Amino acid sequence: MPAVCIYASFAVCTACIPTQKTSGVSDSINRGDSAYLDNGGDKVWVAVNESALKELNVFLGAKNKDAILQMMIQGRILVCAHRTKVAIVDPGILSTTISLLDGKHAGRKGVVPNEFLKN
Repeated sequence: MPAVCIYASFAVCTACIPTQKTSGVSDSINRGDSAYLDNGGDKVWVAVNESALKELNVFLGAKNKDAILQMMIQGRILVCAHRTKVAIVDPGILSTTISLLDGKHAGRKGVVPNEFLKN
């Protein structure tokens, strides 16, 4: 019985992996490509590293606005305008490291969920 549960869990997990190279939005986004930030709103939060992105997701899930504000104050997330131009630095399965090419944070690197990247 435990073997069946492990197999079932594995099957569910592998079903969640996207078949595209990087982004759930475009066919593929590769290292060096240009893209734009777009989450459907007027501002996009960019985490400064993977750890900050994981923490941000926890706070978003808990609707902990104070903790998110504290992350902004500490410089662990950057607030960028909708359609900020970025360069792809390190594409991943669920998130991608980017370099911001315009706006007040131009030149900084960050990490965003792949669905926030548009060609």
